[in-house]
Amino acid sequence: MPEAPSTLERLIPPEIKNDELYQAIQTISREADLKTVLEIGSSSGSGSTEAFVTGLMENPQTPDLYCMEVSQSRFDALQKRYENYPFVHCYNVSSVALEQFPTEEEIREFYQTQQTYLNLYPLEQVLEWWKADTEYLKTSEVDTNGIRKIKTEKNIDIFDLVLIDGSEFTGIAELEEIYGAKIIILDDINTFKNYQNYTQLLNDLKYTLLQENKRLRNGYAIFGSVSYIKHHFDNELKEQHLVKTLVKPGMTVFDVGANLGDYSILLSQLVGASGKVYTFEPTSTVFAKLKDRLKSKDLNNTNNVEIFQKAVFSENKEIEFHEFPEDYSVWNSIGTPQMPNPENPQENIPISKTEIVEAISLDSFCKTEEIKIIDYLKIDVEGAESDVLLGSINLLKEKKIKFIQFEISQKMLEGLNRKAGDTFKILIENGYECHRIEDDGRIGEKVIDSNSFYENYIAFQEMPIHFFTIVLNGEPFVKYHIEVFKKLSFKWHWHIIEGVADLKHDTSWSVKLGGKITDEIHRKGLSKDGTSEYLDRLKAEYPGNITLYRKPEGAFWDGKREMVNAPLNNIQEDCLLWQIDVDEIWTLEQICNGRRLLIEQGEKTAAYYWCWYFVGENLVISTRNCYTQNPQQDWLRTWRFKPGYVWAAHEPPILVEPLPDGQFKNIAAINPLTHDETEQEGLVFQHFAYVTPEQLRFKEQYYGYQNAVNQWRALQSESQFPVYLRDYFSWVGDETRVDRAEALGIVPLVQKEVTADNWKFLQPQFSKSSKKAQRRSPTILIDGVFFQLYNTGIARVWRSLLAEWAKTDFAAHIVFLDRANTAHIPGIKSRTIPRYDYKNTELDKQ
Repeated sequence: MPEAPSTLERLIPPEIKNDELYQAIQTISREADLKTVLEIGSSSGSGSTEAFVTGLMENPQTPDLYCMEVSQSRFDALQKRYENYPFVHCYNVSSVALEQFPTEEEIREFYQTQQTYLNLYPLEQVLEWWKADTEYLKTSEVDTNGIRKIKTEKNIDIFDLVLIDGSEFTGIAELEEIYGAKIIILDDINTFKNYQNYTQLLNDLKYTLLQENKRLRNGYAIFGSVSYIKHHFDNELKEQHLVKTLVKPGMTVFDVGANLGDYSILLSQLVGASGKVYTFEPTSTVFAKLKDRLKSKDLNNTNNVEIFQKAVFSENKEIEFHEFPEDYSVWNSIGTPQMPNPENPQENIPISKTEIVEAISLDSFCKTEEIKIIDYLKIDVEGAESDVLLGSINLLKEKKIKFIQFEISQKMLEGLNRKAGDTFKILIENGYECHRIEDDGRIGEKVIDSNSFYENYIAFQEMPIHFFTIVLNGEPFVKYHIEVFKKLSFKWHWHIIEGVADLKHDTSWSVKLGGKITDEIHRKGLSKDGTSEYLDRLKAEYPGNITLYRKPEGAFWDGKREMVNAPLNNIQEDCLLWQIDVDEIWTLEQICNGRRLLIEQGEKTAAYYWCWYFVGENLVISTRNCYTQNPQQDWLRTWRFKPGYVWAAHEPPILVEPLPDGQFKNIAAINPLTHDETEQEGLVFQHFAYVTPEQLRFKEQYYGYQNAVNQWRALQSESQFPVYLRDYFSWVGDETRVDRAEALGIVPLVQKEVTADNWKFLQPQFSKSSKKAQRRSPTILIDGVFFQLYNTGIARVWRSLLAEWAKTDFAAHIVFLDRANTAHIPGIKSRTIPRYDYKNTELDKQ
């Protein structure tokens, strides 16, 4: 955060220090093709500057680093620290001119319209920071326009790498000055400094997002210029999109059947200097052109590509390789396909040459080269895909290949008297699943064969999901889940832990509220509403997919932590572990998309989600960052699991890896998918937590929520919404609001039948009819200041008028500004704002 003038000259600890952004800066500085690097906001040089210097010292291009720091005392420390580093150039300047700072009105508008971490501070404090920064420039007489100064002095047109991390208020102007840089690093993307820059670059077709973490401090993001980072070719566009999603820096990748190297170049740029590309092309003519192309000065550094003039086959031997004329060299093959002439389909293109080439198997090659893992294997060998896989059989059995992109071409298969199914069979028998590639580059539907004339597919190791549910009296929701699970096309298992959890450990807090376990909620330690009998039938029907866990008759579980740990010893495979509470409703499409997302982003260790939280059959919590919608813990539901992991806690859920030194590593804390990332994929589930009287009766007894049933019934009888949940649930104390599901555009997937006391489940596809509620236009703001100041007859007239409007469609247009909770009007949408203060009218402009 910005500082007052008195602190701008004080040395401060670094923010970017030994975290993932520090490591990213160090890696990019070491491995990228760089000549000029600019750091805006170096401070005293012990944070990001240190990462830059450490990396650049190992960069063979010997780049120069230009550091800018406006504070005199910090600049002095910076210059002293790096006086013996000739490639580090320090400048005591402001990055931009004073007139490039935002105006007070621009800051006010941002504060009022964008919800960022800046809103954690009062607006007046933010404006004081702004005044402090601008006043410092006026009084310190420090040079301004620092970026332009460096460009002019050093004759730099465009910097290769830039970090924008200076003043809170100069980020927008700084981006304008350095736009076009090959790599741009933004720190504090959740504050004024780089919030708009992040949004701009995210939507800029000239840049692509390379890395981000919105949860690290105030968030950071790294963008790369498309012209610098990416190599494109005109065909196989969907495949390129997929490759760019799956291939990451530092990976080991293979291009088998490289031809002229389009994929090799793309893969080279994606894996970077810390990665490696092994490229194979057998024919002497094409190999020579490939070699020359990879040495071309038009390409960025391809020193990470190692090329081999060999065919990849099922064994090490010499084989015949048939070549077509130069214009048709992509058809070169060990087979003899009959390929029609595109210009005259009545005749075939003849094979022009046959040569004997050396062939190797990938098993032997990787053994010789001591390659342990192939992260991405691209196979384009004109019908001989099964031969390549047969020569990789040990790698496949040991799961040493993560992703395999392979081509199926019917004409090429005919030339070898092969079938497409041969290739699929080898992969499936060795624990891989094969999928189509969607037009947008995403992993598509699962397939086991192909009759396509020509198509590429993606294969990867099976990723099963192990669902787990703890349950006591799960009716009616418990019957929903199997109808989704049984339609899944991949391997799954459902672990159901039934019974009473004693009020210990994670749930011991409820004892202080009066929570207790009575015979009314269980029968000999198990459910008494028919759930136990249903689970027994379910287990008998799906013996290979369902495991039940129960205590001996009459015994209780030693808290919920023991319940969730019960299945873990039975999970002896890498998988996704997915918590589904009995009243949490996911669609088939959501589960499949969540799994796909975690497969595509293999570095992600867990996933957070939002949910639509029901407090009635058709009543839903409509606000976030509040009760049941706390992004710090709600709703963490999926983890990347390995055998040996254990649950350290259940409320909130914490899955850990025991370490040799006796410590524990929190899996979700490493690199989770955020709420925003999962919401973008439509992964917002429905949670029917307070929908039946039985649920409320249980919470009243077990958790000690006093008078919960009656309070809930009062909420159900309300006719005007939205309302504050705290006005009905005594255990809620914040601004949580409740609205009708219909008003929010939500179709409940669990609905009570009108003519009978039964519940029905909508088919998942029906949920697609749910759309986001449209905002009514115009929106009318009504300031409730009169209710703060006066309690008169006129006030009562206004209350009556607003109450009447609440009964009409007109209410959808109104947003009522409630001054310090002095005039809540049921049925009228409202926002609570501070009291009006005649002595401080400037404050009201917020």
